[in-house]
Amino acid sequence: MKKHLLAAFSIFCGTFALLAQVPTNGLVSKWSFEGNLTQDSHGTYTLTNSAVLLDTGFQQMPNTAAYFNGGANLSINNAVFRPTTFSIATWFKRDGTVPYHTLANVRINPSSSPFNSYNLCFGNSTSQKLTFFFTTTSNNDLSLQDTAIIDPNIWTHVIVTCDYNSTNNNTIIKMYVNGSIHAQGTYSNSIYYSPTSKPLTLGSV
Repeated sequence: MKKHLLAAFSIFCGTFALLAQVPTNGLVSKWSFEGNLTQDSHGTYTLTNSAVLLDTGFQQMPNTAAYFNGGANLSINNAVFRPTTFSIATWFKRDGTVPYHTLANVRINPSSSPFNSYNLCFGNSTSQKLTFFFTTTSNNDLSLQDTAIIDPNIWTHVIVTCDYNSTNNNTIIKMYVNGSIHAQGTYSNSIYYSPTSKPLTLGSV
């Protein structure tokens, strides 16, 4: 059986300090799965649930968590989740041997490259490293990857920040794991989004 758990998921527009607690300045939405998998605990963005459950043993506060198995996911189709400057933060734990799991993504194409505007996930078919795939033009797939393999059955905190500078026309992307920066890079252009609205998706493989 393959699964991963998301204890909390937050999206910010703008930059923020890396604090022990989730900051509220610039917070767009925060899902803590506090007994409900569709209502968020900050904001007004209700998720659509596709076969996601509250995980056994993590169904009560303060340690609630969502259980993603197979193609189960949560999604929302809203333009607010298509910014060029933003941050994503989540706690997760994976269980199983399948190396690829999506934590959060916005797609461009379902079956051809480029696939994602951005996708925070566990690597690819051969890697179990945290990876942030992203596209800056309609035919350009890039990635930022952690150097370490994510161990199973351990709660891990990850933050990815994307900071677009319109003056220089570049995007600085940084990946923090458990409070320490693990990868960063500067890329030309901003993150590219499909002209048609695509949902933000949490979970799935």
